[in-house]
Amino acid sequence: MRLFNSVNDYGAVAQALHWLTVILVALAWALGIFGDLLPKGAARQAGLAVHIYTGLALLVLVAARLTWRSVDASPALEVTELGPDGKVARVCRRDRELCALRAACRGAGCRNRAQFARGDAL
Repeated sequence: MRLFNSVNDYGAVAQALHWLTVILVALAWALGIFGDLLPKGAARQAGLAVHIYTGLALLVLVAARLTWRSVDASPALEVTELGPDGKVARVCRRDRELCALRAACRGAGCRNRAQFARGDAL
């Protein structure tokens, strides 16, 4: 398997960074949601520590992904026949992380972007 992206496919590094991001997000989410179910004491403290360090690792991974993306060009966009939604799909394919964040924010009921910055509850 190639390290760099080709015209049609993502390379091994981009795919590895993607799946590592998926695993870390799932772990951080699971510990954030179900961490209170851990027994009080050392187990709960360890779960909180893993949750925090997973978040920090995600920040480093995002920096690595952005750096890799600036070094290695993305594959060509797929041509679709979906009309206006196809345009959105092409933009989302190019900027997946931004579209996923936007969709998650809408799905969580965020009314505006400043809600996260203020620290208001979802």
